[in-house]
Amino acid sequence: MMKTILKKAYLCMTVNAILSTAFCLNSCDDGDVHPLSGESLGNRNFTVRTHFRELDAWPAEYTLALAAYDGPDNPVPLVKTTLSKPADSETEKIIYLANVPTAAQRLSISLMKGSVKQYDYFTTDISKGETDLTLTVAPIHLAALSHIQQLVFDNSCSRCHGANGVPTAGLNLTNGNSYASLVGQQAVCDPNGAMRVYPGDAGKSFLHSMLTDNTVEANQNGLNHTDMLDAADLVALVTSWINHGAENN
Repeated sequence: MMKTILKKAYLCMTVNAILSTAFCLNSCDDGDVHPLSGESLGNRNFTVRTHFRELDAWPAEYTLALAAYDGPDNPVPLVKTTLSKPADSETEKIIYLANVPTAAQRLSISLMKGSVKQYDYFTTDISKGETDLTLTVAPIHLAALSHIQQLVFDNSCSRCHGANGVPTAGLNLTNGNSYASLVGQQAVCDPNGAMRVYPGDAGKSFLHSMLTDNTVEANQNGLNHTDMLDAADLVALVTSWINHGAENN
């Protein structure tokens, strides 16, 4: 009698473990769904299929996540799953997000600093209660100029370079002006006449030197801007954009 009871208990535990494992494998990219705002989990499920380009700009300090938000103004998602870096840019990334709450209004692939969104690489409306939805998304360029404009130039550079109407050193890094002011243009502060951005080679680009050169000479000449950005991930974005041709994208 006791043996029969123990066998049944063991069988129940085994079934529960299998079901729990199956749920995790089918729910998300990193094996864990993170409810962040106190919202109870729902029964909406989403799959996003895409490719990521410029993988050398994949964040190390920040994270990328598929996240669901209750509106466009709240930077903290209701639930998210953290993405792992693909093997290469040709490998399709299939991302699952399960148990999304009914209150979710938007689904995004976001750059996260802790639990707070910094930027959306992709976003779509899910306010009509969509569920069990699979989305195929165009390849995501991690190091596009449009991303750098918002994450780097707007946040850290344009206050001195253009926003006040008098761009320092003639360098205008405001939205809509940065590309023409950077790419193929000579740096007026560089005695060697380097280009501000030399497409395809960050090592020949004065912008890259400004963000990475912490030498005595750079400090003496006032050209050390290594403290302008709060994360190496942001420098990596700029470096990757330049090395991949500095496109106006």
